Amino acid sequence: MYGGFSYGEGTAVRHEFKSVERTEETGIFRGWRIEIVHGEWYTYGTIRDTSWSWRVDFDMTEPLEELPPAPWGHE
Repeated sequence: MYGGFSYGEGTAVRHEFKSVERTEETGIFRGWRIEIVHGEWYTYGTIRDTSWSWRVDFDMTEPLEELPPAPWGHE
């Protein structure tokens, strides 16, 4: 039960998703944001109003030297 439709226009690299319940509780926009610049970075985190509450940045400029093992149940 996690996910949703993007909120607003978005851009080619950024989309925001609104948590309706949390926004209605406080009257302040709350949700999460994803930013992806292919080959450069992937950022995910939550937002309050227009600012990040927290975020995680993944550097995509260097490929992994070794791939991790396949997840359980997959070969």
